[in-house]
Amino acid sequence: MSSHLPDEQLVASALGESDRATALHLHECSQCREEIQSLRGAIGVWIKEIDRGSGASEAFWRRQREAIAARLARRTLQRPWKHVAWATATLTLVLLAASVFHRHPSPAGNKAPVDDNALLLSIHSSVTSDVPRALEPATLLVQEIARADEARPTTSE
Repeated sequence: MSSHLPDEQLVASALGESDRATALHLHECSQCREEIQSLRGAIGVWIKEIDRGSGASEAFWRRQREAIAARLARRTLQRPWKHVAWATATLTLVLLAASVFHRHPSPAGNKAPVDDNALLLSIHSSVTSDVPRALEPATLLVQEIARADEARPTTSE
């Protein structure tokens, strides 16, 4: 045989997850069988290292599981009340902020009706004026300066 199994199939076979085609290939190919034996040996060493590294008995791990389960049981009973309290406080703050920032000014009441003729005269005077309304005070100031210059006595020799 010229082709060998890819790494994924070799690892799956070493872990005991091989299909019929892989099993047939392993029956015929000694090189792939040796590779799987090497993988199984490495996996066995890793498992022994893990067991030795944990160094704790099954009773220790059982006590750990029970303690964790007890803590989780206590925690699930207390947690919903904390969520309800936080949700209520958040909702209250949001409503308070919305009421403060979303206030509409109260209506000023009924205003006196505007006289149409007075409005038309005002519009006519602003259209026919040579100076825009915003510059009228400056125009008055210039006129006053000009009158003051005219009223000043001139000294002639």
